[in-house]
Amino acid sequence: MWRGKTPLIVAVTVLVHWILWLAYTNNVGFREMIAGAVAAVISAVGAAVFAEQGNICFRFRRRDLIQAVYLPWYALTGTWEVLQSLAKQLFTQAGAPSLIAAVAFDVGDDDPICAGRRALAVSYTTITPNFVVLGIVYDQRLLLYHQILPGEVLTMTRHLGARP
Repeated sequence: MWRGKTPLIVAVTVLVHWILWLAYTNNVGFREMIAGAVAAVISAVGAAVFAEQGNICFRFRRRDLIQAVYLPWYALTGTWEVLQSLAKQLFTQAGAPSLIAAVAFDVGDDDPICAGRRALAVSYTTITPNFVVLGIVYDQRLLLYHQILPGEVLTMTRHLGARP
C-alpha cells in the first residue's frame, strides 16, 4: 500500500502528529516543539513499519457490523460500572475489584472475514468503558481482557466469537 509513497506519507504523518502534539499541549515553547518533533517522528516511523509488514485484508459481514447497535447501551452501563468501581475505590477499605481474564474465542481462519470479525470483537469490546481487550492468543484460542468491575462477557462479544 505504501510502497513508493512511504517517504511522503511519513513526512505528512510527522507534520500532522507534530501539529497535534502542539495543539494538545497548548504550548509552542522550544522544549515542547522538540519533544513534539521527537514523538511525531517515532509515531510516524512506527506507523510506516507496521504498514510495510504485510497486507492485512478485512471483510466485514453485515451481521458482525450490526453488533454496534449494542454500543450505546454498553456505553451507559459501562460508565455506571466504572463509577461504581470509583466509589468502591474511594470509599471502601478493600478498594475496587478488577479482573484480568481469558475467555474461549473462535479465532477462525486466516481469511479476511474472520480477520474482520476478530478486529470488530477487539474494537467494539474495548470501546465499552468497563472492558479493555488485551489481545487474542491464537494458539490457545483465547480472548484476554481486563474488566474494572467484574461481570459477564458482553452479548455483543459473544456474538463476535467469545465462548464463556
